[in-house]
Amino acid sequence: MREIVPGKINIGIVCSSSIGGSGVVGSDLAKYLSKNNKYKIVYIGFDLPLRLSRSDIFFHTVKAVEHALFTNPLRETALVEGIIEAVIEHKLDIIHAHFAIPFAYCALQAREILKRMGINIKVVTTLHGTDVLTLGREVPGTMKYVLEQSNAVTAVSVDLAEKAKRIYHTQKNIRVIYNFIDLNRNLKHKANLLGSTNIPKTDKKIFIHISNFRPIKKVNDTLKVFAKVNKQIPSVLLLIGEGPEFEIAKKLCKSVDKSQSIHFMGIVKNPYKYLQIADGLIVTSEYESFCLVGLEAMSFGVPVFSTKVGGIPEVVKHGKSGYLAKYGDIEALSQYIIRHFSYSNKALLIKEQAQELSKNFAAENIIPQYEQIYRQLYLSKNQITTTMS
Repeated sequence: MREIVPGKINIGIVCSSSIGGSGVVGSDLAKYLSKNNKYKIVYIGFDLPLRLSRSDIFFHTVKAVEHALFTNPLRETALVEGIIEAVIEHKLDIIHAHFAIPFAYCALQAREILKRMGINIKVVTTLHGTDVLTLGREVPGTMKYVLEQSNAVTAVSVDLAEKAKRIYHTQKNIRVIYNFIDLNRNLKHKANLLGSTNIPKTDKKIFIHISNFRPIKKVNDTLKVFAKVNKQIPSVLLLIGEGPEFEIAKKLCKSVDKSQSIHFMGIVKNPYKYLQIADGLIVTSEYESFCLVGLEAMSFGVPVFSTKVGGIPEVVKHGKSGYLAKYGDIEALSQYIIRHFSYSNKALLIKEQAQELSKNFAAENIIPQYEQIYRQLYLSKNQITTTMS
C-alpha cells in the first residue's frame, strides 16, 4: 500500500498566552512546524504568547466582544468567531487546541458553525492537566463533550490520560504524546547574577523554582524546603513567574528567609538564561501532568528535586536525573538536596544522566507523532485514500 502524500496542511494553534506549560508547548510546536514547508501555521488568540513573535508564524488576532448589557467581555464567543474567521481567511484544515476548556470547546463550536457553511475542519485536543483536574470538574458535561467530539485527543502523560478516562467515563482513545524540548535551541545569554544588586554573591548554590504561582504549585513548600537547605548549604533561590499566590509567597519569605537569599524575579521571557546557571530545580507541586520545566532543567544537566506526583515520574527518574519525594514531605525533599551536594561524584553523574535522559524528549522524536495525527486527519477530511503500489 502506498499512502498518497497530502499537500500543505494549514493548521491553527489555540493555546494560552500566559506563562504555563500548555502555552509553551503550543508556542514551541507552532514555531517548530512553521519551519517545515509542509505546513502553514496560524496562531489564533487575543495576544501572542511569550515565546512567539510575529516573525515566527501568522497571527490572527481575536477581537474582543463587549457590550454594556454584560459585565464581562464575551471571551469564548469572541474566540469562536476568531477561529471561524481564521479558518476562512487562511483556509485552515485543522485546529489544534491546547487545553480542553475553553480552547477545544471553542474550536468545536466553530467547527459546527463552519460545517453549516459547508466548510469541514478537524479538531485536535491536547490535554495538559488543569483542564482535566480542575476546569473540567466544574463543567463535566462540557468536558466529556469535548473529549468525545474531538477528532483526536492527546495527553502529555500516561497518568493524565488515565485520569481523564476515569473521571469523565469516556472510551475515547487518548493518545499519549509527551511534551518536548528543542535541544538545538540557540542559547545566546546566561544570567549574570554578579551584575545584580540584589544577588551580590555567586559562590553559592543556585536553586530555581519556575511556576505560575497557582495554589497547586505549593510555592510555600518550596520556600520551606529551601530554608532547610540553606542552613547547611550556602545558596540562593530564584523564584521565576507570577500568579495568584505571588504576594502570599512574598509574605512567607520574610519569616523563613532571614539571610535574604530568596529573590523574586517575576515573569521572565527567557528562563533558559537562568536554567543554564542553576545547580538545582525545586518543584513542590500537588500535581503535575508532566512538568515541562523539569525537562527543560534536565536538558541543561540541572537535577530536579520534586514531589512524586502525576506524570513527573515519567519524566524525572529518581536517583538518575533528580530525586522524588512524597507530596508534602518537606523534610525528605530537603535531605535529598543536602545529600546530593555532599557527594560531588554522584552529583556529576546525575548531571550527565539528566542531560542524556532529556534526549528522549527531543522535538525531533516527539513532534512527528503530532504530524502523524495531522496527516491522518487531513487525509480523512479530504477523503484521500491509499492506493496499491
